[in-house]
Amino acid sequence: MKISKFVDIKLIAIYNYPERKLEKMNNFYVITTVNFFDDKFAYCQPTNDAEYGPNYPRCPECGSPIGSLFWQEPRKIILSKPRYGDFICGNDFLVSENFKDAYEKSNLKGIKRFIPVTISKVRYMGKKSPSPPLYYTIELIYSFARVNLIKSVIKGQRDDRYCKLCSPFLCTKDKINGIFIDDRNWGGDDIFHLHEMGSSMYASQKFVDFCLKNKFTNFMYENTHDYKT
Repeated sequence: MKISKFVDIKLIAIYNYPERKLEKMNNFYVITTVNFFDDKFAYCQPTNDAEYGPNYPRCPECGSPIGSLFWQEPRKIILSKPRYGDFICGNDFLVSENFKDAYEKSNLKGIKRFIPVTISKVRYMGKKSPSPPLYYTIELIYSFARVNLIKSVIKGQRDDRYCKLCSPFLCTKDKINGIFIDDRNWGGDDIFHLHEMGSSMYASQKFVDFCLKNKFTNFMYENTHDYKT
């Protein structure tokens, strides 16, 4: 098969996976984790002495790194303003103790552990500004649900590295215009990473309904079918 410099994974999928069925799939959502706009709520940044590594999460199939370097203690952050959402985006993704307590009482799955962080500074604090609540970073499972290569629209530069689990695209993921998740190997987890999509966070309909019902603030999500970069 001749592959041009700029690759559309749909062509790869039809060539390599002609047996894949385009059955109806569950709805899944992308959770916004990187956002540096604080018109309503604070975003977070690590302090200058933050340390990451030396290890990555790795693909169980080929051993390649599939996510961000692990954040090492002490996990200290700076908040951009004294407006505290239940979810905080930025260089890292944080959840409030309010979310943690509600999650632990639910029957949701996907979060392996809550890791406390220390807030070292809140910018623009005034005499009457409220103190921040406790925040946590979260460690998620990697789901064995897969990106459907036929229905998803992902384009990028040719990349010959191939792994059937973490790198099935044969291209970089420069342009995304809709992600369809094949849930046949989905374990029912409600918030998770995908092996082939790095540190991006995905959620089930059940998780989204849970967040909306509890009125968690600064919760930003988008159906994967509509997700674009």
